Amino acid sequence: MTQRSGDAAPGSAPAPADNFRPLPAQLTSFVGREQELAELESLLHATRLLTLTGAGGSGKTRLAHALAERIVRAQTTSVVWVELAALTQPELLASEVAGAMGLRDHGHACGDELVQQTVADRSLLFVLDNCEHIVDAVAALVDALLRACPNVRVLATSREVSAAGWCRRWHCQTRKLARRASRSLRRSSCSSKEQYLWRRLSV
Repeated sequence: MTQRSGDAAPGSAPAPADNFRPLPAQLTSFVGREQELAELESLLHATRLLTLTGAGGSGKTRLAHALAERIVRAQTTSVVWVELAALTQPELLASEVAGAMGLRDHGHACGDELVQQTVADRSLLFVLDNCEHIVDAVAALVDALLRACPNVRVLATSREVSAAGWCRRWHCQTRKLARRASRSLRRSSCSSKEQYLWRRLSV
């Protein structure tokens, strides 16, 4: 998938996306969570670091992917997807991010410096997927990146919340729990007769 950049914020330039690692292919369609997706998109416009948390299987990665796809289609910024599930050495995190951008360490710049120098004031969204096992390293890298690059935003998925002070958190429920919560909300506004019917139907 070739990602293209649209208009960036005043004073910034879109990052060249030619060498960015493409978004991973999804084997299933994304349906039934449009309201969550719209809310996440609004949150991402209002904060520079948004972390999707929740148990395994709650759909964190799928929601992040759908949001990234929507941003790519809108051409408002370029997206860098960084898959971290297989990364077992936290000290290699910056090099993994650089690799997702198609960069290679050179000269005297190490991984995090190379990323910051390349991004500069460009408009970019980094999606850091599956951060929970290296959450401290992710928090340190993200904190430095957000301080150095004023037009960067980060969307992370993790079973644990980032320690970065910039972070906003969104808790993902499994589809089963979400449906149960929805039924509970509907029942709370029902009459006593309707609640009796709900109980009968739930048996």
